Amino acid sequence: MPDPIMAPRLPRQGYFVILFEARTGISYVVSALNQHSQVLCYPEILPSLSKDDQARAIGEFFAGRPVEAVAPWAFNWDFFPSHPDQKPRPTLAGFKTQLEYVHDQEFLREQLERACVRLIRLRRRNPVKLAVSMIRGERYSQEHGGRWNVPAGLPPGDIFPISQGLFDRVLRERMAESSNCDRFFAAYDGPRLDVCYEDLISNHDHLFMRLFEFLEVPVESVSGLFRKNTDDKLWEVVTNIYEIAKAYRGSPLADWFDLPDRGSLPE
Repeated sequence: MPDPIMAPRLPRQGYFVILFEARTGISYVVSALNQHSQVLCYPEILPSLSKDDQARAIGEFFAGRPVEAVAPWAFNWDFFPSHPDQKPRPTLAGFKTQLEYVHDQEFLREQLERACVRLIRLRRRNPVKLAVSMIRGERYSQEHGGRWNVPAGLPPGDIFPISQGLFDRVLRERMAESSNCDRFFAAYDGPRLDVCYEDLISNHDHLFMRLFEFLEVPVESVSGLFRKNTDDKLWEVVTNIYEIAKAYRGSPLADWFDLPDRGSLPE
């Protein structure tokens, strides 16, 4: 066991990892978790690293040393209300990760299982709204210097049309990544918790109560630092959403568009 004096971020009880897909409220969740007095949660620590450096970053994390020595972006003020080393030694430490950026997913699973990591799967039930949010997030990022998330207090992104081809491609990609995450989560031999973005929106306090009970830390009142970028009323954020939906009429995805009859909308 590393010396806590040499490893100030070494958790007292254990570790957790949030397995997520983009546009599932993950930035909000991570920034909220970091408001808890006993939790340290890094944002992503693995993207843009080589296979060897990903292994190094995981090793630094489990050793309780600052992960930003390997992955400088791992400490990002967008996600922390204060510097991690200014808080007391955490009860639990974690990070979020997208499987699509992991070079060796089997190695990651083995490392998590060996450390008895609590694995949280954050997903979105509605693949259509996930695809729309992904497209809008990418555009927002292009217009705001790489920033994907809308800070609290600022307006969401603009309303614009989406081409059928772009929507179809992004939807296929997101559904494939979701299936990959499902397989990883189902195969994981350790404590697991499945939570959904839709529950974060509909019952914020209950979702965080579930998270804190799973992590075995006291329930505290927390709130994330970002706002929702894409309204669930897709007809209010995508000008041609009815035309896109026509291509999926009669398919299993049709109901996920969740569109009212055009005649029922106000002029």
